[in-house]
Amino acid sequence: MRKDVRAVLGLTLLLGAFTVACDNNPLKADRDKGFFMYTNPSVGQMKVGGTTKVRANVMNKYSSPTGDAVTATPCDAKITAVADTSRTVFEQPERFVVTGVTAGTSCLIVAGGGVTDTVAFVILP
Repeated sequence: MRKDVRAVLGLTLLLGAFTVACDNNPLKADRDKGFFMYTNPSVGQMKVGGTTKVRANVMNKYSSPTGDAVTATPCDAKITAVADTSRTVFEQPERFVVTGVTAGTSCLIVAGGGVTDTVAFVILP
């Protein structure tokens, strides 16, 4: 009986050691911190008065979404950008509807989770 108790105690200590070792998982580090912005498209084109949707998502260093809120700001008055109202708050990534106002080149700055990215646009007449 003493041998059985010792065996159980030994296994318990061994499993405890493995559990502690598993808590130091290097892939857990910085999962909630933004590392880069995923955008689609990264370059777009449309006609004046036309629209296109831009998807943007903050990603961590493991290429997983962080769920951080994303904002979009046009670089100038050649385009406008508003949040896509057809997207529910539970969907990822964030979507914006971009509308061409005047012909030329412009850009959209998307930011969230401490990272930013720029989407270039060509607006055709």
